[in-house]
Amino acid sequence: MKQLHQTLSTISLLTLITCTISTISCSKGGDDKDNNPPGNDKETVIFTDNFDNANTALWQPGTSGPAVKSVSGGFFSVKYGGTSAMMFKTWASRKLFGDNDKKQAIEISQQHVAGHKYDKGGLVFAVKDANYILGFQVGEKEFRVYSQINGTTTQLINWTSSSAIKGALNEVNKLRITLVDGKLAFYINDIQVGVLVAGAVTSLDYVGFDLVKGDAPETTYKVDYIKAFLLK
Repeated sequence: MKQLHQTLSTISLLTLITCTISTISCSKGGDDKDNNPPGNDKETVIFTDNFDNANTALWQPGTSGPAVKSVSGGFFSVKYGGTSAMMFKTWASRKLFGDNDKKQAIEISQQHVAGHKYDKGGLVFAVKDANYILGFQVGEKEFRVYSQINGTTTQLINWTSSSAIKGALNEVNKLRITLVDGKLAFYINDIQVGVLVAGAVTSLDYVGFDLVKGDAPETTYKVDYIKAFLLK
């Protein structure tokens, strides 16, 4: 299982995303139907945004170059135009969890509604600023977990096929990340697909969304809701 170490220097940044033989076990990828997320009796919803109000939405509408973020009709949408492949990220400016919230989960329901089959979308989490971002990204058939630190992107869980993914346009995928007892777990449509040792990551805040645009003239993702939970 891969360890996320504290980052104090360039060398330790590399250590953050290194999985070595000396680690207890490497990152786990692939479907694990015996490890479903907690049921309602084991969690408490502490935040929900159904994107019914643009003024109070966790992720605010706006324009950034060819990226257009909107909140309308009960969805948060990101539309990215242009002829070049591009990755775009946005994240919240407020926290969902308190300092004493040790067992956390976040969940979204997302749809890929326009673009190319090579497009990807998903959650970013534990964001400190534009120079420190972790991400859980889903494509047509595969997912990955990555870090982007000081301009360097590294796979924490390499691109891995999963039958849990619904890959056609307009199909809905539910993504969930949990942080419990020093471990990060990743779920697609209620199937656990990966686990990492959390290391220095003690909160899922700040939380956001990212997309990768492929060769299509326009890529659009919609998010139906985002929820935050405390786990027992």
